[in-house]
Amino acid sequence: MSQLRFGWAVPIKAIAPAEKTGVDLDEETTRALVALMARVLVAVVRTGEEDADDR
Repeated sequence: MSQLRFGWAVPIKAIAPAEKTGVDLDEETTRALVALMARVLVAVVRTGEEDADDR
C-alpha cells in the first residue's frame, strides 16, 4: 500500500516544539482542580448519553 499525493499538496515544514511550561500548585488546589475536572467530565458524558438515548 502506498500513499498518493495530490499534485497541489504543499509539504508541511516541521516547526520547533513550543516551549514547555509548567505550573506548581499546592496540594489543596490540585485536589480541588481534580474534583472540578471530574464533575465536568461526568456532566459531559451524561449529556452525551442523554442525547444518544433520544435518537
